[in-house]
Amino acid sequence: MSRRTVLALGAGDWARCRFVRSVLFETNQAVRALMLPRRQQHQRTWLNTIDRAGARARLPVLGALSPPHGWIPDFLAPPPGSSDRSVDDELSGVAACPPELVAAELRLSMDSWPAPGRKAVLEPLIADPGLALATVVAELRWAWKVLVAPYWAPVSELMTADVAYRSREITRAGLGRALSDLHASVSWDDGAITVDPAADDRTLDLAGRGLALMPSAFAWPDVILVLDSQWPPTLVYPARGIGGLWSAPAPAPAALAGVLGPTRALLLADLAQAATTTSLAARHRLSPATVSAQLGRLRASGLVTGRRIGKEVHYRRTPLAEALIRANSAPFTGSGPVT
Repeated sequence: MSRRTVLALGAGDWARCRFVRSVLFETNQAVRALMLPRRQQHQRTWLNTIDRAGARARLPVLGALSPPHGWIPDFLAPPPGSSDRSVDDELSGVAACPPELVAAELRLSMDSWPAPGRKAVLEPLIADPGLALATVVAELRWAWKVLVAPYWAPVSELMTADVAYRSREITRAGLGRALSDLHASVSWDDGAITVDPAADDRTLDLAGRGLALMPSAFAWPDVILVLDSQWPPTLVYPARGIGGLWSAPAPAPAALAGVLGPTRALLLADLAQAATTTSLAARHRLSPATVSAQLGRLRASGLVTGRRIGKEVHYRRTPLAEALIRANSAPFTGSGPVT
């Protein structure tokens, strides 16, 4: 019989359920995907862009703290917030961790899976938590810069789109429906969330602390429960649409390209899911100014709508555009000037 964790929500928890994000949590999950590539079928395209052997050599401590089994220290990322903080802000939070907490969490992690290779890396750091903290911060900074920062625009957009979708579902059908759709291992029944299988077999009353929901681009295929005192109760789940994160943009229908021009047709074909000017520019190797101009024309024509989320506008094609796409399914493969 598998272990399962049940989270009981009381009346005070409903108003404190919220979506959160953390750039360093994503960075740690990217390191884990790097160290365990066989589990990460949705990340293969991303992994193929990285010097994997070189990256593993640069991250001996984070590698040791990303085991296939066992407990991963919470201090590797500060408690998440409701919006993006800069990586420097989050790294400062890690650097401020008390040495005694660092040593205790390193030991707990090592003891949870005491493989000889892990012990060789972690035992000296447990004896010198100051060195451990400095090393972790340096490796996190390097991992962010090399593994995550170059890809952050589409990753961030995927998580933003997930939050927008689930927020609409909560408004439309209630929190229970939105939670039941998170992952196959997560279910909702009579005011309680069950994660099965889970690392621990227990029932936890959230007792007014609420629940933080964190979509992740790199956590797949796992759901991760963070229930320790340093973080709010947090449920991390694979963001909706993860299977298409690294896929090539959809081709533009040939007939539509003939009417709209190749650039506007390509952008319209790529807007089945909401996207920002920045991410569209990166995906199609266009300047942000060019994309912005073309989106403006599409919007004026009633083919694209925009919704501001935070500091960015997320564009998506309208029902009229959907009808045009369906009616013109043959792909356009030629090239031409921006029109």
